[in-house]
Amino acid sequence: MLKKIPFIIIVLFFLEVSSQERVTIFWDSSLSMIDRDLEKEFKYIDAYFNKHKNIACTLLIFSHVIKSKDEFNIVSGDWKNLKVKLTKLKYDGATSYQFLDDYTEVGDVLLFSDGFQNMDSSVPKFKGNLYIINSKKNFNNKKIQFINTVNSGKFMNLLSDDVKNKVYKTLVYKGKVYGIENEGIEEVKVHIKGKEHSEVFTDASGAFKINAQINDILIFSLKDKNYLEEQLGENKNIDLFIDNSGEKLDEVVIKSKLKKSESKEIITALGKKDRDEVGYSVETITEEELVPSSSNNLTQAVQGKFSGDSYGVATDISYAKPRGFQSFLLASNVLIVLDGIPLKKSGLGENTYSQNTSFIDPNNVASVTIIKSLAATAVYGQLGNNGAILITTKTATFDKRKNRKDLALITNNVYKEKIKTNKSLFETDYIKKLKKEKNVETAYRIYLNQRKQYWETHEYFVDVFDFFKESNKDLAVQILTNIIEKDNSLLSQLKIMSYKAQQIKNYSLGLVIANRILELYPNQVQSYLDLALAYRNNAEYQKALDLLIAIDNDLMKRTLDFSSIEKSVKNEILDLVRSKRNKLDLSKLNVRYKNLNLKYNARLIFEWNNNDAEFELQFINPQKKFFKWKHTNADNLVRIRDELKNGYSKKEFEIVGQESKGKWRVNVNYFGNRTIDNKSHTFLKCIIQYNYGKPNQRTEEHLIRLHKKVEEELFLKLDID
Repeated sequence: MLKKIPFIIIVLFFLEVSSQERVTIFWDSSLSMIDRDLEKEFKYIDAYFNKHKNIACTLLIFSHVIKSKDEFNIVSGDWKNLKVKLTKLKYDGATSYQFLDDYTEVGDVLLFSDGFQNMDSSVPKFKGNLYIINSKKNFNNKKIQFINTVNSGKFMNLLSDDVKNKVYKTLVYKGKVYGIENEGIEEVKVHIKGKEHSEVFTDASGAFKINAQINDILIFSLKDKNYLEEQLGENKNIDLFIDNSGEKLDEVVIKSKLKKSESKEIITALGKKDRDEVGYSVETITEEELVPSSSNNLTQAVQGKFSGDSYGVATDISYAKPRGFQSFLLASNVLIVLDGIPLKKSGLGENTYSQNTSFIDPNNVASVTIIKSLAATAVYGQLGNNGAILITTKTATFDKRKNRKDLALITNNVYKEKIKTNKSLFETDYIKKLKKEKNVETAYRIYLNQRKQYWETHEYFVDVFDFFKESNKDLAVQILTNIIEKDNSLLSQLKIMSYKAQQIKNYSLGLVIANRILELYPNQVQSYLDLALAYRNNAEYQKALDLLIAIDNDLMKRTLDFSSIEKSVKNEILDLVRSKRNKLDLSKLNVRYKNLNLKYNARLIFEWNNNDAEFELQFINPQKKFFKWKHTNADNLVRIRDELKNGYSKKEFEIVGQESKGKWRVNVNYFGNRTIDNKSHTFLKCIIQYNYGKPNQRTEEHLIRLHKKVEEELFLKLDID
């Protein structure tokens, strides 16, 4: 009989516990909760346990993830162990409710949070009776009330009556208004629609600050002319572009002397050239191969004679987009060089111009040469970065004068310098302090103490992430998510965060960031492309394709101009369909993609986080010829203006042709930011897809931080086989 007593006692104990009530406490420990009123919250908990004196309690600490789960058995209202746990918490990281409903049980659910959920938009559905408790002056009432409605819950606001029903406080919105020269415009009037005496004016640099609330509408006007309206959201950094002149700018033509000697191999606009000397992929037809045309139209005479040639909205040869052109399926068209004279380029969109080559008599044409690939740009520079068509007339071939100039040709582009790789790391004072610590725990404590000091330093959380990522990747990611947690995060900071997430192959975080960027910057065209790529990286292939098709077919239901990223969108569609065909529903895919099979030796996709940055890329081909692509106001004014207006920061190049095989290198030269008061650093990313479109396609990714001004350094090397 005595042997059975312990068993009976155990059974009775479990019966008692199972009959008790249960409460689940979700405690938001994200960085935004650091200023919570802990005293008021503890009073609420004390009152709760005075009512429910004997209860099983599950405590879940969360920020962007569930950090910990602890069980407490509250007896006679004593919750001191729980209180000790809550008192010692560190507040860090962003906020997500995504996993909360996975941990709920029947009973009461107490969610202590301010409602600012910035890592996702999920709405948890709890099994128990939900109570949301807030103790902060600034809280997201809309989100809290929505979660309450879904769960038939209750909102317990611990604030005083004067701020209890306040949804959003007045915020400081700031930004810059750019003009036609990509410079800030002074004296632009900024005011809140419907509110008198709310106006402010931009300063000499185009910058402004204004106090407003979410959902207010800002009106931007110059000289009493209303230019733009912008509805305010969570994003408090607003940069806008205003065309304040209405004048169109002509392209700059680079004039230089011809220094190449004649030989017998390849026909160019200046006659025959040695293949090794030229060093680029070409395709030529002679007068014998021209299609006879009764209309004396050169475009018709060359129709179908080049591999994969096509024409855009016009039927003139100046709109030709031969397969392999860097401008594949773009409105940006080729350079026409007639007997060494560059003609003005056709273009669509804001800078519409239609070059008409009907004046060229096909009966007087000796040859037409198409130059494809990035290597060709080493010959014609910025003018030829979308390819070139060289037309040589019979009249020119009879011109025996020496030293005849090709006005489109660039010279002095033989690479002789040896760029030293910059091996010195960018190291700040705060990283030096962290490096002095002997272990992760003490270094993390130093970080918690120093982060307030460096809160406005744009790259602080990125640098600290890099410091911790090798020793504790989860902790490093938590620190990185504070960029989203900041209520004044810039687009440039969010992009760096995205680069770093991709660098460590945390594609779920990359998807979170892409969604957040689109939410904050819906008028930036690249936000949509980046979200599609984030879906793909996260193995959500159908979502990626559907979004790419929507962009390609202009189904976004927004007045956005996607032409600037059209080439990237089409290349991504092709790449996705080729690699994941058996996992995709292709019923909505345009038929033209089913017969398109582009192949490149390499596809280079450059992207940078800071549109204000000025830099140049130097491409050096296997023949030691170089071409520079410049992201500067002085050299690429129209391009940068379009970036500011439509919101993108990427550029693609393709390397094609037998002559392009060999060793390439890309150097970078950084000139700083156009805006003097812009302290953001620039991160430059390059994705290389070797053998694009071929069975042996492979990908490399490179990331560099540009911080040394006017100091050329090696970015990457390529070996094209």
